[in-house]
Amino acid sequence: MADKLKELDELHKRFYALYGELHNNGELLGDAKTYKIFAQNLLKQYETEYELLNTRFETDENPELYRARLRHAVLSPRNRFIFFRNRAKKQIDDEVLTELEEYFVNCADALNKRTAALNRLIEALDNSGQDSVFDEPTENADAVGQAEQSFNR
Repeated sequence: MADKLKELDELHKRFYALYGELHNNGELLGDAKTYKIFAQNLLKQYETEYELLNTRFETDENPELYRARLRHAVLSPRNRFIFFRNRAKKQIDDEVLTELEEYFVNCADALNKRTAALNRLIEALDNSGQDSVFDEPTENADAVGQAEQSFNR
């Protein structure tokens, strides 16, 4: 966070110095129209560099938001009239279907792994010869009962 604030502070100081130089040398530019054009161009440059810095910070902090913005920029139609097919909609639908297929394949794999682990556990319990693994030993049960009685008092 400190690095980000430092970079932002450097950006502000640099453009503040540039505006100061523009103000000091405004008389050398001639008329007010030229001064205004320089000031506007300087402001556009500041906004561009600020946006780049902000985008870099966002990609570090929240990459999902950056991907969503990039996806929107790529998939949104450039012209007003899309004849016969909406390519952006079709591409989004294809991506959603691909993501859904991956999700269901991952769910099926996870379910198969859990089922196999449960079957191995049941098999291990059957081979152990004990009636139930979940029964507490009598000495621990007595200690727990005494602790509960002293707590309830």
